[in-house]
Amino acid sequence: MPAEFWTSGWHLWLSGPAVVALLVLEHMNKTKPNPKQTELWVNPTLRETHFGFSEDTWYKGANELVAHGLASRKAKIIRQPFEDESRRRRCPYEFEISNLKTAAPIPDPHRLILEEEKAEEAF
Repeated sequence: MPAEFWTSGWHLWLSGPAVVALLVLEHMNKTKPNPKQTELWVNPTLRETHFGFSEDTWYKGANELVAHGLASRKAKIIRQPFEDESRRRRCPYEFEISNLKTAAPIPDPHRLILEEEKAEEAF
């Protein structure tokens, strides 16, 4: 993780699923076969077997990264050569870890209040 993850306060603003999505996208970015390829798609089977988390966790985290401007997503129609019409759609992501340096977390005061209330209830 770049130092900006800590110094810019991302560790305070991103949820657990968002941090998981961030780490997965960075892993996919570093291990992609074509370094010039910008789109990243996380195969559901790979997500469950290799990374071990659910579809809900993935989409909650990925949506949060998109909302913070750390990643972008575009729907892409997938059509096999033997199909007359496309039946599937993918949402590949574009992600660069250096976005942590240029973007700033969007503060959500309601989230901080809820976290404080939960912490007080625990004691």
